[in-house]
Amino acid sequence: MNRTFCNKIYSAYDVLCIHADMTWSTLRTLISLRFQGCHCGHNFRSTGTVRVKARAAESILIGESVRLLGSWRSNRVGLSSPVILHTWQGGRIEIGDRTGASSVAISSRSGSEHRLVDANLILRHHLSELLTDNWMSNPISSTLFIQNHT
Repeated sequence: MNRTFCNKIYSAYDVLCIHADMTWSTLRTLISLRFQGCHCGHNFRSTGTVRVKARAAESILIGESVRLLGSWRSNRVGLSSPVILHTWQGGRIEIGDRTGASSVAISSRSGSEHRLVDANLILRHHLSELLTDNWMSNPISSTLFIQNHT
């Protein structure tokens, strides 16, 4: 398959859009994290919309070289949902070094609920809980760790 000149121009345009989006998204996310008293390691990058809500200072810790992708240009699977990191009632989120996540939502509430939602997949301790009508009203409590190199 031969690429046309227009194909090559569009590819260059695509790369420029990705870099511009990454620059602005990373800047917005870092400012949000810092204003909320959360730590973010070096070489952090994000694309698209990243929503951060930390109820307590240092309740969200992000390691070195982490990538959070919420834009369809940088995520070739085509997901375009925002990345959401949310803690409340004593919850804590720690994302390990060299970790990447695409269109992920992580919500942490101490003693009540920890969940990781990626695309439309809900990861919980017991799949049978998903089959009941009240699985959100009776959540399973435990600590969720996203380790290095995930």
